[in-house]
Amino acid sequence: MDPCDTAVSVFAILIPANNAARDSFSEVAQKLGDKDWNPGARKNINASKEPIQVSTYSNASESDGGTGPPAKLRPVLTGFYTFDLENAPRQPEKGWLIGGGKFSGGDERPEILLTERKKRDGVSSRHARLAHNFASGALVITASDNNFLMINGHELVDAQCVIHGRTTSLEFGNLKYILEVRKYQTDAQYRNHLKTYEQIHALGDDDYPWSLLATPADSDIVTQNYVMKNPVGSGATSVVYAGYKRKDGTAVAIKKIRRTPKNAKAIKRDIEITRYIGEHKRVCQLIDVIDPSTEDADRGYKTLGVDEVFLIYTPLAAWTIQKLIAERIVLDPQTREQIFWQLLEGIEFLHSIEVMHRDIKPLNLTVVSMSPNRPQARLIDFGLAQRGLEPDEWMVGTRHYIAPEMWAGSENRSDEKYYDDRVDIFAFGLSMYQFFCHKDCSWDRIDRDAYGFTNPSTLWELKRKILDSDNREDLKDLICNFLEWDPRLRSSARAAIAGETMMTMGKVQTIDNHDQAGRLESDGGRDKMDDVDDELGRSMGGISLSGPGRTLPNRSSGGGSSKEGPSISGSTLRYQKT
Repeated sequence: MDPCDTAVSVFAILIPANNAARDSFSEVAQKLGDKDWNPGARKNINASKEPIQVSTYSNASESDGGTGPPAKLRPVLTGFYTFDLENAPRQPEKGWLIGGGKFSGGDERPEILLTERKKRDGVSSRHARLAHNFASGALVITASDNNFLMINGHELVDAQCVIHGRTTSLEFGNLKYILEVRKYQTDAQYRNHLKTYEQIHALGDDDYPWSLLATPADSDIVTQNYVMKNPVGSGATSVVYAGYKRKDGTAVAIKKIRRTPKNAKAIKRDIEITRYIGEHKRVCQLIDVIDPSTEDADRGYKTLGVDEVFLIYTPLAAWTIQKLIAERIVLDPQTREQIFWQLLEGIEFLHSIEVMHRDIKPLNLTVVSMSPNRPQARLIDFGLAQRGLEPDEWMVGTRHYIAPEMWAGSENRSDEKYYDDRVDIFAFGLSMYQFFCHKDCSWDRIDRDAYGFTNPSTLWELKRKILDSDNREDLKDLICNFLEWDPRLRSSARAAIAGETMMTMGKVQTIDNHDQAGRLESDGGRDKMDDVDDELGRSMGGISLSGPGRTLPNRSSGGGSSKEGPSISGSTLRYQKT
């Protein structure tokens, strides 16, 4: 039988690879003549119709290299076992049971029956299972009850392991096989079969991380406890791969960084900050670091000038906001809003432990699942993050998303650095403008006089587009607030989540002024942002932080405002129509 003739739903075949396995297969296949024999196992056996005459060696001779005298010619049925998504096992969520024995009925019968002579062949009734991890699409084999199982010549120690190559050698007791995974025309074809199987058998509605190629490939790279598959992103000195945990197929992101003396300090800081952040449901977690320099201090970048370090993160996100924007994928309003609040929750968590991300942008805002019932979003990439709210350097981040006060401070170049965690809020506002309005980055030309890619006029235009969009009014107002030119008028993440801040055109809402005031350092009735305002005003011909045609009142005085723009009085922030 030609494996290429199998149905497209057959994702793998198991081919006998030694004489003991071939003999056992022939003995089992001969039972197919009895139509009532083992209906569960027979559907997974693909055997030749007629036996062929073969000469075989005894097991003892074969174990010595196959040099013993040949046995007599005898008829043998040839073929293989199939794993077919359209012929589901009795327990679809657990996969195909592999084992041996004689069965007259019951649920203990293996779907892949290797032998009826268990003792002779060293195979148990429930020797192993082959199943999919439906959260990642990985194919996983599990040995049952500490049964002996060899994978590519190595004994399986941890009871289960991912199948990460198109061909894998498997040994169950004395029987040896080759597991051959089908090569589909496209990875999407394989995933669609898995998704259909999952839906038919009500196994959940997980979103596969589409950035992770599910089909095992010969190009897969094993790195300690992980399988590196396809690259999903890259930077100047790093490449991010989609991958699996070798043990159970959990999807992970593997960031391979080319470390040099120049970037070694930054890598160390990235690891330290990510570990400090720890585990949170809205932040991708660093679960492992593979660092060769810790294994041999005399090798690596310290002596050779370059080496590689691997950072392992979970979960592996299915999408980024940037990918959703680029591919014009429009989510339903409820899912979109849930993603917004989840990402804001992640930012609030960072700020609550006094961490500034400083590189918020659509590429670093990920969506693990877009399931309408339970979407999941997380923040990633803390390579530019900082512990503490007192900035340690001026210009940090992706230039299109840098807040005005950071540009202003870099031009001022005084000893003081005039920004705090509200730079994250500004960058998030720009990202959410793109997300909710389905717009690419349009502020792509730097204006040195306006300190960055954004200026007051640009922001007013973006706000008008947001307000004209088909989204909830309070959400549009909040995004507009995040885009305030003056950082003092931006809501904190905490206040926004608590519903204490809403900036609207022609509406009034109470904000958490005591929180804002506590985060400003005042000196004689004048805070640091006033100095930035002055610097902006000088460089922009009288345009202040409060926007075109507006003046910003002294914060400590609680004074009013001009006819246009915001005014602060007590705990009320009023935004008048222009």
